[in-house]
Amino acid sequence: MKDYFKFTLKGENLLPIWLIYLVFAVFPTIYVQVLSRSMNQQPHQAGEVFQKLGTQFQILGWILIIMIVRYAITFFIAKMSIEHFEYKNTSFSFIGKFGQFMGLLLLNLLFTIISFGIYSPW
Repeated sequence: MKDYFKFTLKGENLLPIWLIYLVFAVFPTIYVQVLSRSMNQQPHQAGEVFQKLGTQFQILGWILIIMIVRYAITFFIAKMSIEHFEYKNTSFSFIGKFGQFMGLLLLNLLFTIISFGIYSPW
């Protein structure tokens, strides 16, 4: 059986990036979810409405920051994976730019919001 495909990315190269992904994307996501659940379970007082609203906007801001970090790391992992893939001893090259990637993601998000979730890629 011939080996046409070859994947040359080693675990020692990928492990630091996965650890960065855990520290800067997964753990903050879990923290924000726990924070939002604890905020929703607390009893509401009449004067705390604006304070709760401000806290909710802070949580949305953190979610946006975490999303950008997550997509940046995902972009880097995809780039590294593609560049370490060979077909018949010919390596693939990745010429995409992060700005174009984020532009497409934001455009997809806008279309998803406008179409009430119908456009959402699955």
